[in-house]
This record gives sequence, structure tokens and C-alpha cells, in this order.
Amino acid sequence: MDTTEFDRKIEHLEKTAKGIRDRLEKEWQDLASVLQIFAKNWCLSKVEKALVEEFPERAKDLGTGGVKKIKADLDIVLARLPEDMKRLLKEDSNWPHRFGADLGGYALDRDVESLIIRLFNKLVGPAGAILQEHRLSSSGEWRQEGGNTVRNYGINLPEDIKGRLSQYVRGCAEFKAAQKNVELAKEERSRAVAKDIWDKS
Repeated sequence: MDTTEFDRKIEHLEKTAKGIRDRLEKEWQDLASVLQIFAKNWCLSKVEKALVEEFPERAKDLGTGGVKKIKADLDIVLARLPEDMKRLLKEDSNWPHRFGADLGGYALDRDVESLIIRLFNKLVGPAGAILQEHRLSSSGEWRQEGGNTVRNYGINLPEDIKGRLSQYVRGCAEFKAAQKNVELAKEERSRAVAKDIWDKS
């Protein structure tokens, strides 16, 4: 049996799915970059707020020298943020569209947002370690995970990130549908070949 038509259809559908996947790779990278900037600004604001508003007596005890050391440590943490993000993005589990046809069971919008918040909480963890070291954080705000400090709470994401997330989630749904189309086309070819064998037997 000549399967050329089936093969062409499958090739076209696979190309479509790959195009969507490539687009999602870029969208996720862009989203990660914006999240990194948000994390940096959040760390700066959080440490300042801890010293000035939440624990002013502790700031007084630390004095100028102690606060300068905290600022210097924070500068090191912030300079490492791009490297920390790269490390997190080396894990396929942090890329929802890389999970395959079912996207790893992601309930898309809700779970992709949860993943972004988990990434954020890991990114800001080193700043949390500084706060903990100097007794500038409330109980339960931070935890240890695999030897690293991680933030415990959720966060209100800015509208820019929410907009990018919505776009990415729509792309994930599109990618899932494209993968399903490839799967169905392959099944269609297999049935046609089997029917041809049956008819010729």
C-alpha cells in the first residue's frame, strides 16, 4: 500500500506541532526573564522593608556596618539571579510544554501559574537566607529544600507576567491539540495499512 498521502499529512502535522513548541520555548524564556526582573525588584524591596518597617530595632542593633554587609550580600545574590534562573531552566520539569501530549497532567492556567510561583520562591530564596541570618524575617516565611532556602508563600504576580502566562497557557493548549492531531494521523495510517493487509490476505 502506498502511504505517501498519510506520510505527507503526518509530516505537515508534526511540522505544525514543532512550530508551536518552538514558539512556546521562546515565550517561556521571555517569561522567565521577566520573572527574574520581578524577583530582583522584590528582593530589594523586601530587604529594605524588613530593615526599615518590620524590624527597625534590629536595624538599629546592626548599625551602619551591619546594614552595609546585608546590602553587599544582597548585591551578590542579585548578581547571581541570571545564573540561578539558568540552573532552574535546565530542568525539563520547569518547562510545562516539554512534558509530552498530556503536558504532564498540568491543569494549564492554574498549575502553570503555580509553577511560576514555585520558580519565584526558589529565586528569592537566597535573599531569604540573608534575612534569616540576621533575624529579619517572620516565622514560617522560609523553609529549607534540598539545602536551599525557599520562600513558603504565594505571591500576587504583576499584570505583565499574568498576561504572558495567559498567552503561554493558550499556546500549551494549542500544542496539546497539535500533538493529538499527529497521534490521530498516525493511528489513521496504521488502520489503513492493517485494512490493506486484511483485504489482500
